[in-house]
Order: sequence, then C-alpha cells, then structure tokens
Amino acid sequence: PVNPIVVADVGEDEGGEPVFRIVDGERRYRALVELGAGEADVLVCSGGGEAEEAVAMMATDDKKALSDEERARGFQGMLALGVGDETVSGASGVDVGTVMRIRSMRAELPEQTSMDAMIAACAFDDPGDRARVLSSSDPSWVASMIRRERADDEAFDRVRLALLDAPLPVEFAE
Repeated sequence: PVNPIVVADVGEDEGGEPVFRIVDGERRYRALVELGAGEADVLVCSGGGEAEEAVAMMATDDKKALSDEERARGFQGMLALGVGDETVSGASGVDVGTVMRIRSMRAELPEQTSMDAMIAACAFDDPGDRARVLSSSDPSWVASMIRRERADDEAFDRVRLALLDAPLPVEFAE
C-alpha cells in the first residue's frame, strides 16, 4: 500500500511473542489478506501516542469514509477496550452523553448493531423498549413509534387522573 499499515507494539503474549495492534490500515490489512499476501510493510510504533502521531502525519482527506457497519464495529470495539468517553466521542462524532448512555447498555448490544440502532436505543430507559429498537430493521421508525406509544399512555393517564379527581355529581334524595 502507498501508506503503510501503522501498528503499535503492545507487549508480548504468554509465549513471549510480540503483540501488535493495528492503529491505522485495517482495510489495507484485510485487502492484503484477501489477496493472499504473506507479508506487508508496516510502520511499527513503540506505543499508542507515537502511533497516533504517525497516523496524524499520514492522514489524508482522500480516504474512503467508514461504512455504518465499520463505524459501529469500531465504536463497540472502543467501548470494549475501555477507551474514555471523550476519546470515543471525538473519534465517532457522537456526543459524550450519548456515548455514556450506549456504554451503560453495552451488554444488551448485539454484535452486529448499527450506529443508528445504538443511538436510537439509548434514548430509552426500559430494556424492553431498547430491545425492540435494537432488533428492528428500521430502528429510527421503531423508536418514534415507542415515543408515540409513551405519549399516548401519558395522555391517557392524565385523563384518567383528571376524571378520578373530578367531583362526582351528588344527588340528594328527599
């Protein structure tokens, strides 16, 4: 590849073999594997900070935007690795409050969950509502239907309470 794959040295495995984490170039790596390449040039950095600097220096605007699936997988990966909310927010473009809500429901997330589904589901406190959104093929529509249902329920409750609080007509027998 024109730009090398950037990896960070993260230590050694139990057998003493070096372990590297791809910091930039996962698509290039996957393409090389698919093409059957046995080796590739990589830029090895001693740690995350050095790797991030290398990536920033090589960053270009001509990169293909991540697909929703890739973005969601990366987002969930950052949550699983314990990356801080501010960092996840900056990398994903999702506000910190939403990142925190999604993190709190991480155990409920199916492995293949879209960003839209995660964002729509985190708006609900009820686990059943979140499950409905996460299992839907159109999470935004299901979320709007749940909001309408909740609004209807609240309106019904207000009318019921108003009727219960209303004075009953009293008739006196002579």
